[in-house]
Amino acid sequence: MLPDKDTNTLPIPLTSNKKILNWYGISAGLSSLSKTNLMKKTLTLFIAVASLCAKAQLPSTELLKAATFAGLTNEVKTGYGTTADDPIPSGAFMNITDKGNTQMLKLKNSYRWPTGESLDFSKRFSTRGKTGIVDCYTLVRTGSTDTVRLFVDPYHVATQYFVPAGLTAVTRERLAVELAPYVKQTETLMASPDATLLTETYDQLASYLITHFGTTPFLDPEMIKDVALDEEADKKLRNFLIGSYVTGKFYAQAKDMADPKQYAFNYMKSSFKKYVPLYPETKTGILKTTLQ
Repeated sequence: MLPDKDTNTLPIPLTSNKKILNWYGISAGLSSLSKTNLMKKTLTLFIAVASLCAKAQLPSTELLKAATFAGLTNEVKTGYGTTADDPIPSGAFMNITDKGNTQMLKLKNSYRWPTGESLDFSKRFSTRGKTGIVDCYTLVRTGSTDTVRLFVDPYHVATQYFVPAGLTAVTRERLAVELAPYVKQTETLMASPDATLLTETYDQLASYLITHFGTTPFLDPEMIKDVALDEEADKKLRNFLIGSYVTGKFYAQAKDMADPKQYAFNYMKSSFKKYVPLYPETKTGILKTTLQ
């Protein structure tokens, strides 16, 4: 079972089917309702519940900001990004010490085809515009002839970003769709009696997070310092716990929980308590005290 959204306890259904029916006044007097009215009531119920579920599944604005350009607006601007004289200022080459190339990730994560597909940035050449040397990416939508030539300035940044014609900005709704399979993978890890055995699932999740967000949004030094610095504890245990924290932080943000850091820390603690009985020979160092 997964930890509950806010209390980190076992999840409790929000309501039973009977309570839902009572909420809409269906169970009281079902026999007196005509078939048409019942169908209308039922349809209203399904629409309302579906709406509530959809809203509940939206990721946090913080996760969206971590993935996309700061100041990104879903407003199409003529010529923006589609001409060499008005390129998207990605700033990808501004920080040579950024090994994760955060700004390039943001470029890839900020825009999609109107049909939702990701963009392929593999075709590139350089040219000159008003701001200097710019990169030009030839984007072709898979399975079609739809093509956009996207001009990008890797040497500058901006406080506001627009949408090039032919593309759309990534929103919380779009991000929720893309996160769905990885949220499911996270739930599989959380429900497993021994998540250390699910290495393929861990690797797939880690690869997605690193290539789409980097590690910064999910690693909070003040929350994991005891684990990271405890050299008396087995390295395998420490790595597993830090991975658990990252997993919990991602899950909390994907579910738009109130306190992702606390949720992730509590999940790391619960992972520790599950791990130790399974591997009693493990050296736990001071973690047996700090994570109890």
